[in-house]
Amino acid sequence: MAFPEAFLEELTARNDIVDVVGSYVRLSKKSGANYFGLCPFHNERTPSFSVNPSEQFYYCFGCGKGGGVINFIMEIENLPYPDAVRHLAQRAGMQVPEDSYDPNAKQRSRLLEANKAAARWFYEQLALPSGKRCTDYMRERAISPQIARRPVSRRFPRHLMFHQVPRRTAPHRAPPGCRRP
Repeated sequence: MAFPEAFLEELTARNDIVDVVGSYVRLSKKSGANYFGLCPFHNERTPSFSVNPSEQFYYCFGCGKGGGVINFIMEIENLPYPDAVRHLAQRAGMQVPEDSYDPNAKQRSRLLEANKAAARWFYEQLALPSGKRCTDYMRERAISPQIARRPVSRRFPRHLMFHQVPRRTAPHRAPPGCRRP
């Protein structure tokens, strides 16, 4: 669902990041204008989680997670984007705009279903005898079945998904029986 830009601006304005993060993390003002606390996304003993109230963003110097108030709710509550927006709208007492007509919604839904069916088919192939080479390869690369089942978009941290491998190093090649179609 695409939310109107004006709605999203008002939503982030009504949900101050210090208040939202402060309801999950104990924050203290240590240096300058920033607030610091223990990161809720990984275990740590010294605070490396920073919240900048003037720029309305958070960043953890330990694990590298960061973003705005919507990203924080997505991460901490494990919600998809639309649900995080609805969560913040409810918190701020705002009415979420109704879905507007999207002429591409039907096609997008069909493509998503086709993609899910293809992913399911490929995962099922791993259980067959012909998929043994691929499962051996994944085991060798320490890819657990839980990770292999995840959608690609959730398999890797976002900042690594689009990471470019330097040209001078050759990429790792999968065995011949385990190639993508």
